[in-house]
Amino acid sequence: MLQEISDSGRGKPTLVLRERGAYAEYILSLQQTFGPERRIVLLETERVTNQNLDTLLSEFEKYYSSKSFRQVSLIGFGRCSSLCERFIFAGLARCRTLCLVDGVTKPSPGFRERVFEKLEQSLPLGLPFRAPKAKFYATSLLQRLRCPTLVVVTPGASQYEVEESRVLLHRLPIAWGELLGATVDFEAFARRVVDFQQVPAKRPQKNARTQAQSADKQAAASSHG
Repeated sequence: MLQEISDSGRGKPTLVLRERGAYAEYILSLQQTFGPERRIVLLETERVTNQNLDTLLSEFEKYYSSKSFRQVSLIGFGRCSSLCERFIFAGLARCRTLCLVDGVTKPSPGFRERVFEKLEQSLPLGLPFRAPKAKFYATSLLQRLRCPTLVVVTPGASQYEVEESRVLLHRLPIAWGELLGATVDFEAFARRVVDFQQVPAKRPQKNARTQAQSADKQAAASSHG
């Protein structure tokens, strides 16, 4: 189930998606920093799983259509980030900027999925190993997602979320990484996200080597934390 919790401010809309009750302090800081001059919409879902992702996407599509949005910025927290990614793949022009906090490409990994991931890593970038009718997997399609993306890793991220954030930084063509310290400055986090909304929608593709180095530094810092 997807539910609108609040809709405040004016101007270009930013949709924030989280699982029910999660990331409360981060959300509050965002709402306070956005203020009345920027429109921020908070949406909550039940726990996102591989089984209900299709249903949640359908509900998100209906909500988006009911609001007559032309283009939005998206902020996805935790497993809701996979819902954001799938929504964008269904209509690439709908998203202006994307922020993934403890982002993942799928709600949870299984053995079969991990095997496919390894096989796809040996293929040219963007060539999925699975047939088109197979269950949706974002990893092999990430290079098609060309809106500016900010990947944030919080101190509460699980090992899976840290690893997935590294994958996102490696594979997304236009991405920046942000690793939050053990003591989170929520106001600084919110300012960073709000400032990112001003990034032009069209940017030159980021150098792959720089992207990989950024991901490696974040992964190393998290493993020592």
